[in-house]
Amino acid sequence: MKQFLLVFVCLLACATPAYAQGNCGFRTDASSDLFCSTCNNNGQPVHDIINANRELEGVLKVDNDNNSGIAVEVPLGCGEDSPLNIGAFTINIGEGDSVIFDSSIGVSSAAVDFDVFIKPSATNAVIFFQGTEYQSNSTGPIPSFDDLETFIEAQAQALPVDMYYWKAEATPKGVKLKWATRSEIDNDFYSIEYSTDGRNFTEIARVDGKGSSDGVVRYEHLDVPSTGGTHYYRLIQQDFDGTRETFEVRSVTYGSEAAALKSLYPNPARAGQRVSFQAPAHVTEVVLHSITGREIQRSPATNGGIDLPANLPGGIYVLRAGGESTRLLVR
Repeated sequence: MKQFLLVFVCLLACATPAYAQGNCGFRTDASSDLFCSTCNNNGQPVHDIINANRELEGVLKVDNDNNSGIAVEVPLGCGEDSPLNIGAFTINIGEGDSVIFDSSIGVSSAAVDFDVFIKPSATNAVIFFQGTEYQSNSTGPIPSFDDLETFIEAQAQALPVDMYYWKAEATPKGVKLKWATRSEIDNDFYSIEYSTDGRNFTEIARVDGKGSSDGVVRYEHLDVPSTGGTHYYRLIQQDFDGTRETFEVRSVTYGSEAAALKSLYPNPARAGQRVSFQAPAHVTEVVLHSITGREIQRSPATNGGIDLPANLPGGIYVLRAGGESTRLLVR
């Protein structure tokens, strides 16, 4: 899996001037704002440490190589309305450094690949998770980083739902949301969330779970959007004890934009990915625009797709085919 590096100490080029512009800053305190508006080596904001499933994914580097003791707070979220979960996440931590997770941050099934790497000289690093302190050099009653890895991986393996499939399909009557599980343990309900921009979601329905099952269980829900366009759906499963798991965002074009580009996939997409589509027969060219109308790229419709620029910033874009437009979310 591709690793995304979250750098907490910028190079001089992205230090004070860049921070003044709201791009990035030194990782020297426990500010949630700094976590949500960090910088890469080019001084540009990056948020790829949070994937489309609201999971922390990739590498979190908490070490500035001078043993100054950095404290980084991982917030519940970065302005979104649903909490984060730990996924395939790695923490690199140095001497005297600490990571403090918001107490409501949960664990997803992907956290079976959770790891903590300690700098060889680090003897006084600390991680706080779900109200418990874990120490790098613990030999007594305080749990160690090995205990933290074991605890998180055990939670990931104990999640109550083994998802078989989850999809959204446009039908003449509306958008049909379908999913199925291979097994369930103490499954209370599913929450279906809806968004018009792929970022801000609102719960639109709840579907009761089957409790416990060791066979395939199928679910359906029909949503009828009030407007045409690209619609985004997110599925969240909740256990009887409040444990939650968030599944990948699904998008579908329905209504007035449905005739523009069909089978747009993936959507959401990432910079550098190829986005495939089926253009209407009369269309010869597909054009990618920013949300403000600036042209970014053109592609012959016969190509069946468009290769997104590797440096394309995250945001909402528009693919225009003839006189019709379809929104594309880039994360």
